[in-house]
Amino acid sequence: MEIKKSLCPFCGYHQIINLEQKIDIKYGFNYLKAISKNKTFQTWHNYAKLVECRKCGTVFPNPKLDKSLVEQIYSIDKSSHDMGWNAIERSQVSNINEHKFYNYLNKFIVREIDLIEKENFERPIKISEFGCPFSGYAMSTLWASKKRINLKIINKPNSLTGKLSVFLFNLINMFITFTWRLRRKKEKKYFSKRQKIHNTFIFEFSPIFWLGNCSRYGRSCLNLASQFLFDKVDSFKNIFTQKEKFDLLIISNSIDHYINAFQIIKDLSMVTNSLLIVGHSDINFSAQHVFAINNKTLHWTGKELKKIYQKSDFEVFNFNYGNSKFSGLIVRNMKND
Repeated sequence: MEIKKSLCPFCGYHQIINLEQKIDIKYGFNYLKAISKNKTFQTWHNYAKLVECRKCGTVFPNPKLDKSLVEQIYSIDKSSHDMGWNAIERSQVSNINEHKFYNYLNKFIVREIDLIEKENFERPIKISEFGCPFSGYAMSTLWASKKRINLKIINKPNSLTGKLSVFLFNLINMFITFTWRLRRKKEKKYFSKRQKIHNTFIFEFSPIFWLGNCSRYGRSCLNLASQFLFDKVDSFKNIFTQKEKFDLLIISNSIDHYINAFQIIKDLSMVTNSLLIVGHSDINFSAQHVFAINNKTLHWTGKELKKIYQKSDFEVFNFNYGNSKFSGLIVRNMKND
């Protein structure tokens, strides 16, 4: 195995601080179990250490994973995130961690939407999500409103496996619906009537992300998401070509799957007035993540964006669900006019 020192995957800076800490890989996922006994992977794991970027404070493994191992992890045909499709399929089961995560995220996003409405109540609000279609406003709204996806509304899958999966899901769906009604909670959430929200999903493929080969029920995840989660699904490139402009852009649980992530954030900041970033902040992250987002990184990001958008203001926040720690950044009023 060739050992090479890594540039910061967030900002691209070359100077790092060795944290003298081994990488506590989480082997709880099948796609990591598949390579955990690989000799090349073991060599990397034994040698690699956690480091911190001297410029932006991002924590990441040094050296990075061998390309062949990355390909093994991301060649598996599965959901972009376990929290994604699993959350749809279990969306009425209120005692699992995903429910807490999505409820928290939805409350935060709704707060931002309320602020936008005060200034722009006369027109529809334009929201966009980047990276993973199952981790932002669209998914969190399903959870908060206790709505579930009925796969009968989706075009029937072509494969036999897909058809069987849909049948079994709908069977389980009927059972959950019946039992939920029997134990219906007295508390009902109030959802204010608001202006129409137009939601766009922006995709950009990465060699260290499942988005390119993500499928469920015999169909592409992007195809399924476009049918019941988003008004529009478009590419990173087309968004800039069409000169789109959004009120709020959300990057949730996905930026840590991209190299030179800050450049992506800067590019996306050009097409939105407010930007929300949420990601894993604990450094005991799984091997499929490129880095961990921490408070230092997000404060640095907010300050860098303020240099570009002088009128902007930003806020860094933290929350936990289960044993996982998350950090977030909201940057508002990114205008130069």
